[in-house]
Amino acid sequence: MSSRNAKYEYTTVNDLKHHITIKKAEKVAEKGGMQVLIRDIEEELADHCQVTRDTILMIKRGVNQPSLAVAMKIAEYFNTPVESVFKLKDSEVVDE
Repeated sequence: MSSRNAKYEYTTVNDLKHHITIKKAEKVAEKGGMQVLIRDIEEELADHCQVTRDTILMIKRGVNQPSLAVAMKIAEYFNTPVESVFKLKDSEVVDE
C-alpha cells in the first residue's frame, strides 16, 4: 500500500459541552453565585477564538470541525491541552 494512494477516513469527537459547563460553574463561583448563562460562555469563547457563536455551536454539536488554529484557541480559552477537548475516533486507512 502506498501512502500516496491512501485515503484516511476518520471522525473527531469533542468534549466542548463539558468544558463549557465547567467554565460556567467557575464563572458563577467568581461572581458570588450570580447567574451566568451557557450563551455567555459560548459568546466569550467565540470572541476569544475570533469566530461567531454559531461556529462554536456547530463545533459543539459536531456538525463542523474547527481548523487547527481555532481548536488551539479553544483549548487555550479553557487552559487545557487540545487533546482534552478534541479526539480522533475510529481511525482507519482505506486503500484506493
